[in-house]
Amino acid sequence: MYKLIQQPKVVTINFKQLMPDLSKRNRATHHIHRYPAKLIPHIPNYLINKFTEEEDIVLDPFCGSGTTLLETILSKRNAFGIELNPVARLLSKVKTTPLNILELKNITENLYAKIKKCENFMIPEFTNRDLWFNKNVQRDLAKIRTTIDDLKAEKDIEDFLYICFSAIIYRVSNSEQRDIMPRLSKNPQPPDVITEFFKKLSYCIDRFCDLEFIQNKSTIIAEDAKKMHSNKKVNMVITSPPYLSAMTYFRTTKLEYFWLSNGDVESYKKMSKETINGELFSKSNKELRFIGIPEIDDFISSIYQKSPHYGLKASMYFTDMYKVLTNLQKVLVNDGHLAVIVGNSQILDNRVPLNYFFQLMGIRIGFDLLLEMVDEIKFHKLATIRSKHTNRIYNEHVLLFKK
Repeated sequence: MYKLIQQPKVVTINFKQLMPDLSKRNRATHHIHRYPAKLIPHIPNYLINKFTEEEDIVLDPFCGSGTTLLETILSKRNAFGIELNPVARLLSKVKTTPLNILELKNITENLYAKIKKCENFMIPEFTNRDLWFNKNVQRDLAKIRTTIDDLKAEKDIEDFLYICFSAIIYRVSNSEQRDIMPRLSKNPQPPDVITEFFKKLSYCIDRFCDLEFIQNKSTIIAEDAKKMHSNKKVNMVITSPPYLSAMTYFRTTKLEYFWLSNGDVESYKKMSKETINGELFSKSNKELRFIGIPEIDDFISSIYQKSPHYGLKASMYFTDMYKVLTNLQKVLVNDGHLAVIVGNSQILDNRVPLNYFFQLMGIRIGFDLLLEMVDEIKFHKLATIRSKHTNRIYNEHVLLFKK
């Protein structure tokens, strides 16, 4: 058996108690758009300020909604992000891009009248569109989207408006609003679309006032961490990668993506096959693969014996994550730090010790394991209907490595 030759110091830490001010919902642009299982800002803020210096570069290869990127620029560092999900990628870009508030207000001043007058609009086609959205909702969403298209605004402002538009899509759909994963409500009562849009627009403009004079930069440098090839070196990597079998992130934002992409279902399916979790299998995913670490390979084999489907997902997950960690080791400067935040999810009836498996992979690749911080998760916003193959995650494990 492969032995963990470095025994890390394990400490229990409550990040929210340590930094209570970061829990405020009006902190910069953190809450301008819904996104599932977001990393709390306390963790990256703590790591950034403890292990980097001002003007250093912090990379998040699974940047999601941009929590780490935002905390990086707020801490006077520069950020690089990588994200496959196009809705999350746009959100990360927008929420870390300072805007001229006066110019933004001037552009949006006559927006209401333009939306009301819009007549030449197109409603995108996608599967079950009429189940997810009432006819009047479809019409108003299409009018807002068309009006934004026709503004021909500067790119950063246009993207800001698209995110405000995207942020109301789930709210005005026929989805069960308590759920993370889109599921049709038995009694949908969508609010007025245009009213919701302008409420969101007003809220977001207020939140962007906190960014107007930020000097540090955040840049999305790639879409797929598995294919990352960057000549740029970074001082620290902070990331919360997908947890095995815990969340199908693409599905959670599918309604937003269909409206932002004008119903590009084929592109959605193609990208879903490229995710770490393998949300849709392609033909190349049908071969069981191993990474050469006995504990992990034995786990893959045991899952495969119970369910070839979940065994293949586990195989794909660990081979992809090993590839990503190898890429990260190459872009880190010497003595740079890698922080991996993971939760031990469940697959079938097996709790997955991801904290231990990531330690094994990191050491195998050449990192020094310094510390493991454990923070209890006290709030669980889970879907009403859960798969029997998943379970709640009780702790966040922050694994700190050094190159």
